[in-house]
Amino acid sequence: MAAGQGADGERNVLILSNNNLRASQTRGIPDLSPVIEVIKQCGRYIDAELMASVISSKFTVFIKSDAEDAGTPFAPGSFSNGDAGGSEDSGSSNVPRDLRLGDGLVMELDEGESIETANPGRPNAQFDPFVTAMWRMIGAAIGVPFELLIKHFTSSYSASKAALLQFGHYILVDRSEVVVDVCQPYYEAIISEAVARGRLHMPGFFKDPMIKKAYCRAMWHGPVMGDIDEVKAANAAEKRLKIGISTHEYETRKIIGQSWGQINEQRTIEEQSKWREPEPTTNPA
Repeated sequence: MAAGQGADGERNVLILSNNNLRASQTRGIPDLSPVIEVIKQCGRYIDAELMASVISSKFTVFIKSDAEDAGTPFAPGSFSNGDAGGSEDSGSSNVPRDLRLGDGLVMELDEGESIETANPGRPNAQFDPFVTAMWRMIGAAIGVPFELLIKHFTSSYSASKAALLQFGHYILVDRSEVVVDVCQPYYEAIISEAVARGRLHMPGFFKDPMIKKAYCRAMWHGPVMGDIDEVKAANAAEKRLKIGISTHEYETRKIIGQSWGQINEQRTIEEQSKWREPEPTTNPA
């Protein structure tokens, strides 16, 4: 990230980029740059296999003829006008023979002709292993586990959980960069404007950078990652709280993505409403 600063030292412009590898590099490197060519070729391969499978679904035959005029455009058996069934003198007709491919099409052949079926070899038995290998390579290159890349979990609970944790670490790195480059600067700019306009009273805010940093200290929590088994996640959170290595606020943010203080306040209201005596109802009569 590059930031333009004014005379007062505050940020005026935020220029965001990703994966800058050298100084003064204005354009970042996309996450898919290592495999962009592989993805393009895989798309072409899938399209070609799909088209080949559609063509192979039709019953196609090729006519092999031993007749002397097999190579002429007016082959024996050509239909003349008004002679749909093909007569004896149809071979002398100057109307080109009507040969078409279709679904289950059967045509009557002349003497000396035979049929030969085409075997395109589709569906391709190696299609799924090849494409799966490509997806694994793409996932490894961009840091996304294979199960999450195709959104298909076929392994055990431990393997699926390990894939989620690995992807979670990958996302947390990008999330921390967004917090540092976007969220925190905007938050500090909003607080600074509020203090400058007198909406917030924060003594020493503009005098000492450390005081300003203390005032603008914040914890950023994004959407929760989720768990495959919520019971195991809740039991693990309870054990961390018992041995004193976590807090209620952190566990609440991690599991459900909300503030523990707000939840506790709402639960207090709900618990008090249970023991509150209902107001007596009066008979309108």
